Amino acid sequence: NFDTGLYLFEKHPLFWDSDGSPHELRTLGGTGPFGNHACAINNRGQIVGHSETPDSNVYGVLWLDPRDPGKKPVTLLPLSGDVASFALGINDETTVVGVSITNLMTFQSAAFIWHKGAPAVTDLNALIRHNPSGLYLAWAESINNRGGIVDFGATSTGELHGFLSIASDDNADE
Repeated sequence: NFDTGLYLFEKHPLFWDSDGSPHELRTLGGTGPFGNHACAINNRGQIVGHSETPDSNVYGVLWLDPRDPGKKPVTLLPLSGDVASFALGINDETTVVGVSITNLMTFQSAAFIWHKGAPAVTDLNALIRHNPSGLYLAWAESINNRGGIVDFGATSTGELHGFLSIASDDNADE
């Protein structure tokens, strides 16, 4: 029985305020193996991460006002048919990126984006207009204020790469 001594099940996501005081973030109520974790914060103080439900589902969450312990986080459900989601990055426009998981055992995934007020997350792969390399975006890690997204994915030949996705208003290829 191998024991690393590491206990990485985050049960209480926290953030430290500018005055150095810690604040516990409200969760979805679960404490299983995926835990409750804050992953990124924007300049407006909004935080994204993931949280478990009491029935062991894990979903991406957005804490719009993390200083208010009474406010529930916004739940970012996975893509239709998927079982889990993790919110990993946020910009100052409250645009969130992350990953939607098809199968927790194999960790098959798709990168997603969500805009404040949208009813659901969107698969980033559905937004690629011209894709000669057969690129598949599996994981969106972060987004900047200009909309550039750091992604991880694979080409049609299976080569794994990090990518920078840049939004375009150019309609020439449509």
